[in-house]
This record gives sequence, structure tokens and C-alpha cells, in this order.
Amino acid sequence: MKEQIIKIIINTIDDFNKSLPSDEKISTDLDSSIYGGNSALDSLGLVSLIVGLEQNIEDELDQSISLADEKAMSQKSNPYQNINILSDYIINLLD
Repeated sequence: MKEQIIKIIINTIDDFNKSLPSDEKISTDLDSSIYGGNSALDSLGLVSLIVGLEQNIEDELDQSISLADEKAMSQKSNPYQNINILSDYIINLLD
């Protein structure tokens, strides 16, 4: 399941990166920062990425989840830190 989620995240990031200048692209390295830290992604970009990711998860897995809800925002650690952490968060939501 984790490999499938990671693939969906990477495909979503690749699609999202097509609309960004080269110096603002999000890395698809599993431990690179998606949001916060060294990432150039701002809060509006994060929302756009999340919407695309939610749609891709629904398309691929036929399950609807909300990644930008109160639960995500109240986490002690940012679930959008990197692909590994985000995939674990998504798996948790799907279970």
C-alpha cells in the first residue's frame, strides 16, 4: 500500500511541477521537504497540491479523504514535511 501511495504522491507532484518555474519545483526525493523547511511551496501552492492529491487518491483508490482538515492542522508534526511522512499520514487516514 505504501508504494502505491508514494507513486500517487510523486505523480501528483510531477503534474504540479509542470506549472512551476524550475527554481520553485518540488523535489520528488522521499525525504526532501514538500512544505516548510527548504521548500519553495507557499500555503496557496500547498492547498493546490493537496486538492490534486485528494483527487488522484480518489481516482486511483476509489476512496475519498481530506488532507487539509482540522486533524492535519492539529498534528504535532507537519504531515506535509516530505513524501515519506505524507504517505504514512495518508495510509493512516485510509485505514
